[in-house]
Amino acid sequence: MIQWIFFDLGGTLLDDVPFHDCIYRAMLDIFNEQGCRVSMDEFIVARDLMVRKRVPVLKSLVLHFTGKESLVDSMMKDLMRRIEGKGPELQTPFPESEALLRTLKQRYELGIIANQQVVIHDLLKKLGWDRMFGVTIISEEVQLSKPDIRIFRMALDRAGCKSSEAAMVGDRVDNDVAPARRLGMKTVRLKMGVFWPQEPMSEDEVPDLELPSLKGLSDALRRLQ
Repeated sequence: MIQWIFFDLGGTLLDDVPFHDCIYRAMLDIFNEQGCRVSMDEFIVARDLMVRKRVPVLKSLVLHFTGKESLVDSMMKDLMRRIEGKGPELQTPFPESEALLRTLKQRYELGIIANQQVVIHDLLKKLGWDRMFGVTIISEEVQLSKPDIRIFRMALDRAGCKSSEAAMVGDRVDNDVAPARRLGMKTVRLKMGVFWPQEPMSEDEVPDLELPSLKGLSDALRRLQ
């Protein structure tokens, strides 16, 4: 019997496309400053290729367009400086998120397992969501990132529940589905957002259920019982 539902944030409960757009515009500015002319269309095609190939997307894009591995670290540091602190202000709830959480809260305990900066807590408080989640695991805070299975174990330990009593809902088969399945959790993959091109490459990455959006998630979770 599922007692806990753990959520990713970006691309799951929060629309992070505007944040990704901010990242991409900043990267294009850096490329142009380096004398490397790249259009947004070219950039998006290359990004989707990197998503499918399962390589570190941003670092791989630097190497892809500049051809110089020596530039990767310096350009990534420059990028991180330009986008620092912008994540929370550019991530907004999907229209269905609020009502869904309130509905699920009546049946389950709710938690978060997300690769985010600590400042995301400010957004959760602003939305009033901090009171909805009994366990909130933020990667920067705990110095562990998905898909490291230890961050999932930490969430389960803090929740005091068995893996068989928990489900993970996220948008990535590599970061969300695979590690959760390895622990014996149920999984729901939302095939939307930046990582929609991902396809399972192993049995571990095949979710129990896959949905095109948050609509229908409540009913889907009932089917996992």
